[in-house]
Amino acid sequence: MAERNNEGTVLIIDRSFGLARWIVGAVVIILLGGYARDILVAFAGKDTNAHVAMSFAVNIITKLSASQWFAYMVGAIGGGYGYRAHRLKERNIERMRGQTSELEQLVDQKRTSSGLTPKGKTRKGDK
Repeated sequence: MAERNNEGTVLIIDRSFGLARWIVGAVVIILLGGYARDILVAFAGKDTNAHVAMSFAVNIITKLSASQWFAYMVGAIGGGYGYRAHRLKERNIERMRGQTSELEQLVDQKRTSSGLTPKGKTRKGDK
């Protein structure tokens, strides 16, 4: 019973750190966006070769409404979540591969390998 309490505590701590990591990442992105905006505004007032490109970028940034920015932000977060989940799945497959192979060999000694890569993908020659 004590092990279950420890597992629950570890799970809560793990999720708390995951949430904190996500919040820190979001704050960093917001701060970088603010700095980028300041840089673009500073460049827009100067007479340089980059003046046209910078004023175009500033116009795009200022013309987009809040709902569009929100949509882009949600899309970027969703894409990042999907990428992260995919990487986690690959690492989990790679971690479990050895144990699965051992159990399959215990059940059937004549079993051969499926030929998948350690991350569970098909070989390049099989595509």
